[in-house]
Amino acid sequence: MKALLKVVIDDIEYEKYCVQKYLDYLNENILRLQQIDKYVIKMNKSKKEKDKVYYENGVNILLKKGENISNYHDVLKEYNKAYSVRHNILNKLDVEIKKIKKIKV
Repeated sequence: MKALLKVVIDDIEYEKYCVQKYLDYLNENILRLQQIDKYVIKMNKSKKEKDKVYYENGVNILLKKGENISNYHDVLKEYNKAYSVRHNILNKLDVEIKKIKKIKV
C-alpha cells in the first residue's frame, strides 16, 4: 500500500512539474506582451514620427507569429486567463498530495 501511495504521489509531483513548466512559459509570454503594451503606449504618446517608428519597430520585434498590434491585447488576456486556470490546478494538486500523505497505512 505504501508503494502504491508513493507511485501516486510521484505521478502528482510529475504533473505539478509539467504544470509549473507551462506556467513559466505563460509568464514569459505575459511579460513579453506587457512590454509590447508599454511600447504601444509610448508609441501613441510620441509626437515625433521618428519616435513612433522606433517604438513600432520594437513592438514588431517582440511580436510572435499570429500576433499583431491590433490583437496582442486579446492574446495577453488569454495568457492571463490560462495562467490563472493553471495556477489553480497547481494549488489543487498540492492539496491532493497533502490528503494522500495524511492517509494512514
